[in-house]
Amino acid sequence: MKSLTLTLSGLVFCWYFVDISSASSFKSVVAPIGVFVFLVSFFLWLVGYFQRKGIGQSGRSRGGLGDWFDGFGDGGGGGGD
Repeated sequence: MKSLTLTLSGLVFCWYFVDISSASSFKSVVAPIGVFVFLVSFFLWLVGYFQRKGIGQSGRSRGGLGDWFDGFGDGGGGGGD
């Protein structure tokens, strides 16, 4: 839960300073990059949270990327003739 607090605090901090038309490189470059990084971090936190809770998983799937490589995903290979 500490990571969620830190992520949301960073997102709010960066969002507050975003000003794309500003002459300041912090407000026009660094803060928008920070918003993007914190948004990605937040979504990754959500994915991890729902995977730990087991929400949205089928019976045989563990719900991770390992399922794709273990053969549970669509391999994309054609059946041939």
